[in-house]
Order: sequence, then C-alpha cells, then structure tokens
Amino acid sequence: MDAFAPRIRRLLDQAAQDGELREDVNLDRIVHECLTLVDGLSIQAVMYPAKAGPPEQLAMLDALLDRVRAPR
Repeated sequence: MDAFAPRIRRLLDQAAQDGELREDVNLDRIVHECLTLVDGLSIQAVMYPAKAGPPEQLAMLDALLDRVRAPR
C-alpha cells in the first residue's frame, strides 16, 4: 500500500487539475478512503466471494468517485 497511495494521489491530483473533481474535495482524505476501500474489498473478496465479486467492487468504487466528481 505504501507504493499504491502515491499513485492514487497522482491520479487524483491530475483529475483535480483537469477539473474532474469538485473543488472542495480533500484529496488526502480521498486517498485514505480509496486505500481503506481496497483493504476492505480485498478481505471481503476472500471471505465472501459470492457477495463481493467484481460487479459489487466496481459499484462501491463508483459510489466513492461519484461523491467527489465535479458536476458535468
């Protein structure tokens, strides 16, 4: 995760520069939320594979991103 966090931050920085994120988004918090989501989904995918498959994982990530995405 130590290598993953800077990558997420760079992608979010770029999205912010491109106007894809709301201006009030706290990028450090979103990086933390992304890492927490990945950790949780990883555990659920192992423990409950029938309930935490790729469609559910994508839906949860989309929900997080929908909260920070700039209006179109």
